[in-house]
Amino acid sequence: MTDSGGLQEETTAPKIRKHVLVLRLSTERPESVDADFATVTGVEKKIQTELQKTLKQPTFQKLLT
Repeated sequence: MTDSGGLQEETTAPKIRKHVLVLRLSTERPESVDADFATVTGVEKKIQTELQKTLKQPTFQKLLT
């Protein structure tokens, strides 16, 4: 979870390639969203909804085991 534009950009780097939830209403890094490495959640209830979806993803579940 981040509101950092720099971190949003770095998520697409070959060595990182991790999904982030962007705690903003918009992003100046749409390429991260387009590449499915970032989800703009806004600052309200959608944060909780998107976090729950992320935690259920198989790739995230592998990290927990």
